[in-house]
Amino acid sequence: MIYMSNEWFTSFLGIAYRYFDVKMNIVILLSNINYSKSVWNKTVNKWLDNSIKIRFVEYQTKYWFIMSGYDNLGTITTFYKILPRSYNYDRFKLNCNNEAYIKFGTYTPKYRSESKSDDICNCTHTLQNHDYKSGACTLLPCVCTKFMTFQIMLLKKKKAITDIKFLTYDEIKTDSIVWNCFYVRNLDN
Repeated sequence: MIYMSNEWFTSFLGIAYRYFDVKMNIVILLSNINYSKSVWNKTVNKWLDNSIKIRFVEYQTKYWFIMSGYDNLGTITTFYKILPRSYNYDRFKLNCNNEAYIKFGTYTPKYRSESKSDDICNCTHTLQNHDYKSGACTLLPCVCTKFMTFQIMLLKKKKAITDIKFLTYDEIKTDSIVWNCFYVRNLDN
């Protein structure tokens, strides 16, 4: 197959991990549901299943997320983002067995008026621990001044990924997908 073009997609918000399924889930987060469906249909939905590869490159306190695949016309699309390492990433890495489902979803902020009493604020305290009028957290030494949380909605469509690798920065040159991403993205900077 002759590859016609390589498209880069970096305008997603981040990654979420879901653990309670037959396989663990990697969720690409976008800003709204229609955009999420549109990107899925133009890219991942058309990808040949055996062409989808996901790479995580760990570097200091961050990691690179790289997902690449191609369709039957030879168009390669690569999703790329540098993200901070987190408990959820480490849990996914430990338990995924190098396979997962890829899904798309939306990340939507939720404010006090849209939340339930047991919702957790970004400061890790519940809505009940926030002042009703000002929204400030009432627990000391918390300095949160406004209750804010988020909601993640998942699209129903998913694809199984069986080619997932976790690499260190020193291993960049051993993987063509990672090396290509590193080379091209550095030229943009």
